[in-house]
Amino acid sequence: MKIENFDLAKIVMEIRYESAYLLWDRCGTVWTEATSIWPGLKPMDINPNRQSFRLKDKYEFHIELDKSFMIAHYCKAKDICEDQERFIRLVSNSLNIEAYERIGTRFIYELECEDIKEGGKKIYETGLTKLPAGPFLNVDGNVTPRHISFLNENEDTGVKVDFQMVTKKFEIEKPLGVKEFDYPQLDKKVLLFDVDYYTKKIVLPGQLNVSEWVKQVDHSIKRDSQKLFGE
Repeated sequence: MKIENFDLAKIVMEIRYESAYLLWDRCGTVWTEATSIWPGLKPMDINPNRQSFRLKDKYEFHIELDKSFMIAHYCKAKDICEDQERFIRLVSNSLNIEAYERIGTRFIYELECEDIKEGGKKIYETGLTKLPAGPFLNVDGNVTPRHISFLNENEDTGVKVDFQMVTKKFEIEKPLGVKEFDYPQLDKKVLLFDVDYYTKKIVLPGQLNVSEWVKQVDHSIKRDSQKLFGE
């Protein structure tokens, strides 16, 4: 198993800050500025404590009182850095953010598996866990790992890594006014490789270079992933 076998499903860029009550007053300003940057932006959820927007099937933007984050779906890190930079700058300027309490970037990879058993086998083959053999707790059969998680931190930064088997369900409802429609629910068994890289100290807006930060995380994952995959 290699990082190249996975699809990069999501890249999440998040900032956390002290509660920014200016969001209550600047809802319209944020929306106007956002639509000027990304024409075609659609609102998902607009209320005093949260604004959420969507750009086609590519981006999600969420702005809340104490955190904001952008989710990019099935994109390459190098292709979205500019939009991430624009989003962070929009939030910081609109809400007068003076400091970031936490900066986080998550890279979520997916590998489709035939079933749970295959995914569990791939997790076991990483060598990150030791499982009991034979009957266990009065149950016959083989133990199947479903989730491994670990944390590594120093004074400045931390990283949380998860391997997890999940079931992704897709269901499309019959549209109104359509006589014939047959689209069954789809269930996919997916192995997630989820890397959450974050800061532990206060960072000032002028100290954050989003492009460099995200590219660094991207490079580190590609460089060190094989230490986890057991090859």
